[in-house]
Amino acid sequence: MSTFYKLVISGALRAQLGRRATPSLAQRLTGDRGGGNPTFCPSRTQSSGGGGGSGEKQFNVPPSAEFVARVSGIATMAKLPYRESAEGLDAAFVGVPIDTGTSNRPGARAESALLRAYNSGTRAAPYESLMVADIGDINVNLYDLKDTCRRNPERLPQDPPCRHQRRGAGGKIGHGNPFRRCVEEGPADCKRVVQIGLRGTGYSPDSYEWSRAQGFRVVQVEECWFKSLAPLMAEVRAQMGSGPVYLSFDIDALDPGFAPGTGTPEIAGLTPIQGVEIVRGCSADSPGGM
Repeated sequence: MSTFYKLVISGALRAQLGRRATPSLAQRLTGDRGGGNPTFCPSRTQSSGGGGGSGEKQFNVPPSAEFVARVSGIATMAKLPYRESAEGLDAAFVGVPIDTGTSNRPGARAESALLRAYNSGTRAAPYESLMVADIGDINVNLYDLKDTCRRNPERLPQDPPCRHQRRGAGGKIGHGNPFRRCVEEGPADCKRVVQIGLRGTGYSPDSYEWSRAQGFRVVQVEECWFKSLAPLMAEVRAQMGSGPVYLSFDIDALDPGFAPGTGTPEIAGLTPIQGVEIVRGCSADSPGGM
């Protein structure tokens, strides 16, 4: 079970994930007043429109590195403001700083992340329409995974190579079996579970037999080689239907040549382009969290 930031999203995201950047706000974020020469440092909080009226909704926006060094300040997600709770937010980042269940290389608990405000390829500008903040890390027990799960009100699944083992080295809680626990404990809708990029050696002739028996759609990595995953994601969206969706993207789905820091490197994985196709292909599913 690797460390990751969980993004908790409210219903407001469903209608606003596709919002595109507007030049006026982009100029306010970068400090560019039209002449190409930034003259002021942008605020950590930006309004939804010009004029400074009292009716404008305020949004938290990552500061531009032109004014704030990316390595300075409090290490919140995307350098967003820290909040004590998710009250009043449309989405919140929650840190889960534990990698005790990792069977190979731990260390992910020490990582942090920093995201910029815009994507130049998609023109997406989520911080223009969503109030987002970092609400800190959950409390964990580095010596007891079961106690960590009890302290966390939601179980947080992950999905590298397989993740449905019955037990691992005598323990039922670990990075190799969260989906099996989800099935046993009830929260998983097995007809709406898709696992993509599974690969590698296993402990039986068919490592994915149990997943298929539950109703999971298993897409082994060999089915992904040398092709775009956009058609596959169209099928996934149809399978998900209108119900809530939880997206779990584990870094070791990617080939370790692109992500060598993964705790469980396995060759012949997905490419970064395919990873982007998967994430973008989920946009119409209105994920409730990731």
